[in-house]
Amino acid sequence: MATLNTGLWVAGFDLAPGQQHHWIQDGQTFGKVRWFMAHPISLLGVAREVEVVRVFNLVRADGVRRLNVIVRNIGTEVAHYSIFFAQAD
Repeated sequence: MATLNTGLWVAGFDLAPGQQHHWIQDGQTFGKVRWFMAHPISLLGVAREVEVVRVFNLVRADGVRRLNVIVRNIGTEVAHYSIFFAQAD
């Protein structure tokens, strides 16, 4: 039976409305199932909205697999956020 690992993957800061951040991590194992969720860090009374736009893998010229996660600010305020992951092993 598969186990599920979860945790904080990365934290992002100062993402302006409509802008995107592109996060990468090298050395990913092929065939792992991963989920990502972007969660805004909000102050009381200030609504912030972010979303994971795209998750994809690329293989570098040296054969290393690179995980790519793109997050976009879909709100009207500058956003600070965290990206959490879940991975089935």
